[in-house]
Amino acid sequence: ILPSQIHLYLTNDNMKSKVIALIDEMMKRFPQERKSLYQLKSFTYYTMGKDMELIKTLEEALDFYPDSPGLLNNRAISLSKIGRYDEAIETIENAIELEPLDANLYDTYGEVLMNSENYKGAIEKFTQALEVNPRGWFAFHTFIKLAQSYKHLGMRVEAATCYEKAKMLTEKVIPGKRKLYMDHL
Repeated sequence: ILPSQIHLYLTNDNMKSKVIALIDEMMKRFPQERKSLYQLKSFTYYTMGKDMELIKTLEEALDFYPDSPGLLNNRAISLSKIGRYDEAIETIENAIELEPLDANLYDTYGEVLMNSENYKGAIEKFTQALEVNPRGWFAFHTFIKLAQSYKHLGMRVEAATCYEKAKMLTEKVIPGKRKLYMDHL
């Protein structure tokens, strides 16, 4: 595996273990690149569906970079997916303290709350994310998650409105990717 072609191997399930080994070797040889390598390693575990290894990798990275909102963000969503909601909430609140104007962090907070079935809280955080940055790269997904949260609460009119807003945002997406996004609606 060549480091410059590592992204190609992430699409091949049989090569992902080799990618992890290469990343570990690269961390030894290039410590100045450790943060991005930890991110790549955690993403690789994510694609493998190895939640515990993913969280362990993020925690190792946070030992070196405790004030990284991005790493904290990823840890929060990963913890929520395995049902460790209290830890996830504490983690995302720490990230928000570091970067209070990062709308993506509020989106993640909403997703953590949604995963814990706290739909009212999720709606509040998704709305905050859109207030901080209504045109963020994540906005389409935020509207989808808002719609799902409203739907869970039986608020169908609000859900439909959010789905329509998400649909409008897909009109601005590159045509080749539009179908991928439309499949979420």
